[in-house]
Amino acid sequence: HLSIRRQRQMCIRDRFNSLNTIANLIVVDPAIAETMTLRLSSVFRHVLTNASRPLTTIGEEIEFIRSYLSIEEIRFSDRLKVVITLPEILEHEPIPSLILQPLVENALKHGLARKPGPANLWISVESTADQIRIILEDDGLGPDSSPDESSSGLGMKNVSQRLATHYQDSAGIRLESRIGGGSRVTLWLPREPS
Repeated sequence: HLSIRRQRQMCIRDRFNSLNTIANLIVVDPAIAETMTLRLSSVFRHVLTNASRPLTTIGEEIEFIRSYLSIEEIRFSDRLKVVITLPEILEHEPIPSLILQPLVENALKHGLARKPGPANLWISVESTADQIRIILEDDGLGPDSSPDESSSGLGMKNVSQRLATHYQDSAGIRLESRIGGGSRVTLWLPREPS
């Protein structure tokens, strides 16, 4: 599927930025460079393993996001604080593979990276009887602040297309301003009947 391939390419392209960071750290702080290399290999392994899987579980997707964010936390030099809330009962719910990474990348690149001072990212998973909601919030510069709308919009468009392909009209995504500043992305999809 074209948009899945495009998302994988975007993820790998971003990892090349991580490799440049590692190259710089080798001289300045070899221990952190080694830690970052190990974390990056975990991210690559996940992308390659899940390249042909249309679905994964929310628990696996969140673990991948934790690995991805552990690299970004090093790049943000202690400015980035991440809080993830995933009720244990929802860990095994199915979700499209690699669906959250472009949304997290958008929050970091377009909302938080250009913000001075502390940067906060919150990811929470909620459910009703028939729906799963995943909410990503940041206290960055907000959805209208990106100088490159085409880049930030591409990730959202790819996620929207993948949801429509897999779930038709039963799933969707919405971007809005967050109360208190920043952005809020809500992704919803149908909950599998038990």
